[in-house]
Amino acid sequence: PKKGSEEKMTYKNFIRKTLMQEGADAIAKEEDDIETKKKKKNTTKTPAEEQRDLQAEIRAAAHSAEADEQDLFSIKEQTLEEKEQQDEDFARFQAKAERRGDNADAVMSNYWRAGEDLNE
Repeated sequence: PKKGSEEKMTYKNFIRKTLMQEGADAIAKEEDDIETKKKKKNTTKTPAEEQRDLQAEIRAAAHSAEADEQDLFSIKEQTLEEKEQQDEDFARFQAKAERRGDNADAVMSNYWRAGEDLNE
């Protein structure tokens, strides 16, 4: 006869081992987990179904916007302070880009210098 861990694994032995290791609620928990996975699998949509649903939602939103005659986008008027702040931010961005060498003219001049034959 085989002894210890070499013992033949039967369903009865599996249940006994599971109950001893994980407690009396182990089987019920496992069954609940299986049920939740089945429910989750049934509610999950395929990518094609998701895309079809999203397209339908977008179309419905577009038609409702047309029916309401509302503009999808509106023009925002900037205050003088906002315009000045935007100009300052852009000037800082340009200065930083030129320091890093992101200036397109400087980059291009490194590749194509005057008098060079580009056919070579």
